[in-house]
Amino acid sequence: MIRKVLLSVFLVLVISAGQSSLSGFSSKTGRSVYIDSFDYQTAQYFYAVNNAVDDENEVINICLYDIGKNDLKYVFPSDNRDVIVGFYYQIGYKTDENRMLLFPRDSISQYRVLPSSVDPQKASLNMIIITYSKTSKKKTLWICGKNGSELKKLAEYDDKTRLEIDSMFNKILLIKQEGNKLKIDSYNY
Repeated sequence: MIRKVLLSVFLVLVISAGQSSLSGFSSKTGRSVYIDSFDYQTAQYFYAVNNAVDDENEVINICLYDIGKNDLKYVFPSDNRDVIVGFYYQIGYKTDENRMLLFPRDSISQYRVLPSSVDPQKASLNMIIITYSKTSKKKTLWICGKNGSELKKLAEYDDKTRLEIDSMFNKILLIKQEGNKLKIDSYNY
């Protein structure tokens, strides 16, 4: 009995460690992002694509897989080298808590079970991606459809700027102090 428990714990640790590197958890620059999820609204999977060209384990693209159509797409062109440091999308509206759920903050379940109190059809059809350029040392805020369509650059910003995502009003806020005042740039998603 103890042997079975220890073997089970060992297997969980080995599987978790393998999934972590595939999901973009490790990085030579110390930046990490989690991209390994299923979207109930569009019925597709989101997977991290690591940088194999430069032999670095940083996420540089997002693979979108529609299992029903057996269709594979990518968000960025294959020559992208900017590191993905943020990935967000709305999961759905949680009626019992009267709020929108945002991935990865409100991750649903490792078993991909959607609670009955969550309505995925009320979620935004867009996802938010943050990339980091090693050459410019700046972050870029991107938005595109959950199917990878209409990729659009919204803004570039530095480490002194704070990013906030409001999932009730579908707003992205970039907040930066300038002198004794705050500058807030608001973007719809």
